[in-house]
Amino acid sequence: MAPGVVKRWYPARVPLAMGVYSAALMTGGGVAAILSPVVAQHYDSWQSGLGIWLVVPVFALVLWWRRPSEQMENRDDGVRINFFGNRRAWLLASYFGLANAGYACMIAWLPSYAQTLGWSAQSSGELIGIMTIFQVIGALVIPMLSAHRLDRRPWLFFAVGIQIAGFIGLITMPTALLILWIALIGCGLGACFSLTLTVALDHLSKPKLAGALAAFVQGIGFIITAIAPYVAGVLRESTGSFQAVWWMLLISLIGMLFVTIKFAPASYHQAIDLSKL
Repeated sequence: MAPGVVKRWYPARVPLAMGVYSAALMTGGGVAAILSPVVAQHYDSWQSGLGIWLVVPVFALVLWWRRPSEQMENRDDGVRINFFGNRRAWLLASYFGLANAGYACMIAWLPSYAQTLGWSAQSSGELIGIMTIFQVIGALVIPMLSAHRLDRRPWLFFAVGIQIAGFIGLITMPTALLILWIALIGCGLGACFSLTLTVALDHLSKPKLAGALAAFVQGIGFIITAIAPYVAGVLRESTGSFQAVWWMLLISLIGMLFVTIKFAPASYHQAIDLSKL
């Protein structure tokens, strides 16, 4: 829903608006991760630590209900599209899912990995906070830099490339520069999230249809993302090392570099031809 709203309300500033949207999502997740244990400890109840966040969606629902109705009108001539039969939609969804697979695996396994390197439980948990900070920076800054041209591929190459550098660092020399590798990975993850959704929105000019494509990309993509930590756990269990996990993510990112080439703006119309959907 939100990407479609961005396309409708800010058609000339989609990268910037998507950057703000993505950064807000990541900031919210980071703040919740930090504050929930504090609230739970204060009230001596984990239910309180989780329950306090019920206020946020209730407040959002009130704002949504009170929105001006004319702002949500859309006229897309009754066009309805099934993206399940479109190859480009599946390519975008897979790309988005693999891009976020790194995030899911890092959230699930980074603290445990850091403890194998001798970090304390508290310090290893703080690495997630560091990664989140750089995610927010990447999600906000990189889309802004890409706003001057429709071809987002150079910045996608950059976002994927710095993640590759980060995972190579985790594989080859994790002890000395762990925070640097986490920062690179976090920045790349944040940038990939917002840029991939921006590319999806770029494919279609009508806000409703572009929003529907973004919804498909997120829906299928997050299924792929959700599977990744379990695969990582199996690899960790079978090999007795996190190296196999980092290699899995590194190979996925290298594959994404080749896929990025296909996202040329000239191909958008042909890739998603409304007359064939």
